[in-house]
Amino acid sequence: MLEHRPIRNCILIPYKDSVEQLRDCLQMLMPQLSIETAIILVDDGTSMDQSGLKRYFNNTKITVMRNHVSMGPAFARNKGIEWCREHGVEIVLLIDSDCVAEKTWVQEHLRLHEKYDDVVCIGGSIKGIGHTIWAYIDNIASWFTSIPGAPQRVVGKIYHIPTTNMSFKLPRLPMKGKLFNSALRTGEDVEFVHRILDAGCKIIFSPEPLVYHMDRNRLTDFLKHQYRWGLHTYSLRFGRKQWGKIKRTLFALGFFFMIPIFSVLSSALNIYPYLTISIKYLLYLPPLLLLYMYKGIGVFAGTMNPSLALYKHGLGNSPNEVRCDGIRKGSRQELPTSYSCSDEET
Repeated sequence: MLEHRPIRNCILIPYKDSVEQLRDCLQMLMPQLSIETAIILVDDGTSMDQSGLKRYFNNTKITVMRNHVSMGPAFARNKGIEWCREHGVEIVLLIDSDCVAEKTWVQEHLRLHEKYDDVVCIGGSIKGIGHTIWAYIDNIASWFTSIPGAPQRVVGKIYHIPTTNMSFKLPRLPMKGKLFNSALRTGEDVEFVHRILDAGCKIIFSPEPLVYHMDRNRLTDFLKHQYRWGLHTYSLRFGRKQWGKIKRTLFALGFFFMIPIFSVLSSALNIYPYLTISIKYLLYLPPLLLLYMYKGIGVFAGTMNPSLALYKHGLGNSPNEVRCDGIRKGSRQELPTSYSCSDEET
């Protein structure tokens, strides 16, 4: 049983119905496990047959946790983090179930944590895999903060790192409660990074820990994903302000007429990291401009109706009672609004 092993590092993988992709993910991870490293799988309400994963479920280095109904990846990660805290895990590595890690992925993350003791969180590079034009654009639009071969850098709030390829020193995190905002359908990794930075903690990106992500080949899947990212912008950026319906509507209407400017600025931020590698990426600028126009419509819709960006379990009696962390105002469960990287757990 894992409880009797000196587990120091834990790879946390939430999944839902992505059984074949998860099998490929585990196939590359298993040879990388040492006696101090284990895997936590959190099944977020999978309805598909999982018999093909039986040999992994029976492995003593893997612990499986399950949600009977889907609560979202952030909720699943929080569930796995609780297990890690209970078992004294020091370093948590995050990867998505639709990713395949490079054969030195675990080793590189652990090496970087040992090398940079003052760094709390580390993000690695992500290479999108796909065979259609939509997958290529998805790669450019989704992973511009995690480009393979890009130079190592200190992470700020503009170019954040995603949970698709991330690791952190769990006891050193400034947040002692739930790490991820389980109310948000998307964008919980952005908020997680911002909370760490607000506490004065250091985050770095390094290209060495590399994963391959299965990007969206179909136009409908690609557009649906990008629209969802637009929906969370208001809840993530302004949700704590608790704007009333009138003020929120005025802001949304003002933004609607600014969507072309939003598209230009967002496309510029998106394409700039690629242009430092090669000028050829300018070819992607026209589709990015159109994409951010489309995403701007999602921002408008999410501002008019913030509940579109939230899971039902993140809602109170009305959308105005819900902060962006999904906890109702006045609830005893409210989290502190500020943290310090030097705070010690009590």
